[in-house]
Amino acid sequence: MEFNFFIQKILSDLWLNIIVYLIFVGLYIALFWNRIWSIIDPLFLQVVSMASAAYCVYILTYYNLIKIDYTVSFLLTEISFIIGFFVVKNVKSESSRDYKDFNFNFNELEIFIWCAACIYFISQIVTFITIGFILFNEGTNHLFAFQEHSFLRVFLNYSRMIFLISVFYKKHIVGKFTMAEKLFVLFTVISTVLEGSKSALLNFFVVYFIVSFIYGKRTGMKIFKINKYLLLLLFLSAISIVSIQNRSGVASSLASLYYRFIGSGDIFVLGYNDKVIESIHEKSGFKYIFYPGIGTFLRLFTGMEAPHIIGVDITQYYTGKTDSGPNARHNFLGMIFWGYGGMIFSFVCGFLISWVRNKLIFFDRKNTQFIFFIIVAQLMWSVATLISDANLFMNNLVWSFVMLVIIYLLSTIVSAILLLKMNSNEGIGASI
Repeated sequence: MEFNFFIQKILSDLWLNIIVYLIFVGLYIALFWNRIWSIIDPLFLQVVSMASAAYCVYILTYYNLIKIDYTVSFLLTEISFIIGFFVVKNVKSESSRDYKDFNFNFNELEIFIWCAACIYFISQIVTFITIGFILFNEGTNHLFAFQEHSFLRVFLNYSRMIFLISVFYKKHIVGKFTMAEKLFVLFTVISTVLEGSKSALLNFFVVYFIVSFIYGKRTGMKIFKINKYLLLLLFLSAISIVSIQNRSGVASSLASLYYRFIGSGDIFVLGYNDKVIESIHEKSGFKYIFYPGIGTFLRLFTGMEAPHIIGVDITQYYTGKTDSGPNARHNFLGMIFWGYGGMIFSFVCGFLISWVRNKLIFFDRKNTQFIFFIIVAQLMWSVATLISDANLFMNNLVWSFVMLVIIYLLSTIVSAILLLKMNSNEGIGASI
């Protein structure tokens, strides 16, 4: 079914459907409330997207737009995910007792921060020169602008993320930013907004919260909480970006955000159809999920072909275009590859997300290496995307770690050069 037809069904009884939608959102938030650490916790928006997806399936079922088999499949996989998620003990109210501030060379962390900052700065300047200021480019958005510049996008997004995590980590250790760090963080925020990302400022605070939460749980220190005025500012910034990009008023921008939330279930609206599912090229679930990691490197030696992206196949079925598509949520992914066995996949997704959030944050509590903290924070930032698209999660995971290795190697080389120079100067001084 085309998404426009689905929207027309909602508009046929708009206010009732809005009320039903809010009920779904309220129920999901209530269910996960004790596991959501903050309104800027990455899990919060994913829970809202889960509610939005469930609402879409409800509308499809209520208006008899899909077979009951699809509804049953969704319910079973959703329940399996929830069970897997709640199997792991919640640490929201727990803190570590044997934490030490750090047992690593603090200078190495500072060098790492500025190596990440340099790579990000270069990537950002190249982006502005190559693509321009996306916020003011009519007829495009943040995703489409990078379609022919995927390599640049990898360097830009992941170097920025690593810089922010590392500089926020240092700030929590020493208690403040240096003036140079303040200026560079400000440059990062402004540049991200100019890229036209609707969640630009939100992502900035999400990363800060993640670092604050992990550090707070390890030390017992106060965890960052966003106040209502700052939250309002973030919301207004999203509305402003939508208004500028769409050349629309506030009401239209609010409607766009509403439809965007509902769009979390677009994979079910478009994909819950026998003919659509038959049109999907990829038949191996393991290849589809793990190719962005293992397969990317195996391709260099075996010639393995990349799998067709499910969302792109679905868009091609309806429009013939292959430039975008809906995210393959865990419910849909498990169903098309494993049938009712997809319940196991959904359970594993829920378990992994909860394990990372409740167990992995205490990894390396004695802080023998600052790099371990950054790895855990990266996983915390990305793991919730298993809900919306396992292929996307693996892609984020692999390329964020590739970028981390590049920056770490560069900082190690710089540290060695500085140490060599320092020893050389001491040797000269001793001889004199």
